[in-house]
Amino acid sequence: VRGSTILAATFEPRVIEAGASFFTGGFYRSTDGGATFTSGGVGLPSAPVSSLVGDPNNPNTFYATVTASSNATYSQTAVYKSLDAGATWIPVFTAAQSAGLISAAGQTSIKLTTGPGGTVAIGIVNIGTGAISGLFYTNTGGVTWTHLPTPNVNGGGQAPVNIALAIDPTSPNIVYVSGDNNFSNNGGINALAIARVN
Repeated sequence: VRGSTILAATFEPRVIEAGASFFTGGFYRSTDGGATFTSGGVGLPSAPVSSLVGDPNNPNTFYATVTASSNATYSQTAVYKSLDAGATWIPVFTAAQSAGLISAAGQTSIKLTTGPGGTVAIGIVNIGTGAISGLFYTNTGGVTWTHLPTPNVNGGGQAPVNIALAIDPTSPNIVYVSGDNNFSNNGGINALAIARVN
C-alpha cells in the first residue's frame, strides 16, 4: 500500500485440464484505496506473479516476478521493475541472464527480496523438483546481476511455497535463504543458508 495505491499479486503453480497445464494468477492495482482494481500493468505480461516487493528506500519502486501462464510459456519467467508505483514495468532479469535455469523445458518461479541501496536477491525455483535452482543478486537495482552459490535448503521439495529470502538491512551483502523441512535428515528443523556477496 502506498497512500491510495494498492498493489496485489497472485500465483497458483498448476492446474491440469485435458492433459495440458495452466497456471493461474496475476497482478492487480488500485488507485482509489481498493474501491476498484485493474488487472495487469503496462509492460507486464498477463501472467501469474509469484513475488511482489517494494524498494525500502523508494516508495514508488517495485519488483514483480512473472511466471508461466501455460506450458507453452515456461521461458517467460522474469523479474520486472516499476518506478511509478506499478503503473508501468520494464524487465530487469530474464531467461537470458539465468544461466540456463529458466527455459522452455519446465516451469520455474522466482522468489525475491529487496534491501537498502538498490539491492535485490532472487531465488529461481524449479517447480518440478520443488527446490531452489539458482540464487542471483544485484546492488544496482537490476542493472547487473551476480550468480551466487545456490544453497540446498529444499530437502523436502516444498518450494516455492516454503522458501523465503531476506537481505540483511545493515549488511546488504548478506542474503538469508530459508527452505522447508526434511524431517528424515534434520529432525524437522527448517533449513537456513547465508550467502555473502564479495
